[in-house]
Formats: sequence, structure tokens, C-alpha cells
Amino acid sequence: MGAARLYEPAAGPGPLWRVDAARTLFVGPLDYNAPHQHGAPVFLSSLGGPFGVRIADGPWRACEAAMVPAGVVHELRVGMDPIAVLYVEPSVAGADAFRPLMRDVEETGAALVGART
Repeated sequence: MGAARLYEPAAGPGPLWRVDAARTLFVGPLDYNAPHQHGAPVFLSSLGGPFGVRIADGPWRACEAAMVPAGVVHELRVGMDPIAVLYVEPSVAGADAFRPLMRDVEETGAALVGART
């Protein structure tokens, strides 16, 4: 093994996924997610700096945490920072279950944006 090989950066771990019948969790880097919607409410929490979220055709908002109800179109700009994304089946909990995980909450359309607790 040559000396140059000793200084190569180690490959970082890939994203973490956890899926069961009632919940899905993603933890990892994201860059840009084009407009999309989910069949379950989603809670997003930055693990780095603020990220951008746009609800429907509204303005871009910078936040540390967001809750987007099922069926609401949204897009994200995270800039490859790590983020936690939690989906919970609507039969288990509604979008309001995520509100205690946020502070300085503002409503934007049907979604909530704010800071993480």
C-alpha cells in the first residue's frame, strides 16, 4: 500500500432507512427534491443548518423543522446536509402529532415550519 493511499478520505456511511408497517424513517443527506406529495404526514428535521421548504406554489421558507400533511405538494432544498424525515401512517397518528417536536411554529398553507426542539 503506497503512502498516497493512506490519505484518501474514507467513504462515509450511506443514508439510514428504517421501515415498518406504520412508520418510515430516513436519515441522511438530501440535495433538492422536486415538487412531490406523500400519502402520509411527514416530519422533517435538520441535522445540520436550516433547509428550504416550499409548500405548493408558495414562497421558499428557511427552517430547521417542518411538518407537511399527507397530500400536500412540497419541495425541498437541503444542500446535501443531513436531515431526518419521518413518515407515519395516517391510521397511527395525524400531522398534529408532530407539532410538539417543533418550536417557533408558523403555518404556511396546510404545513407547519419552525425550529426543532
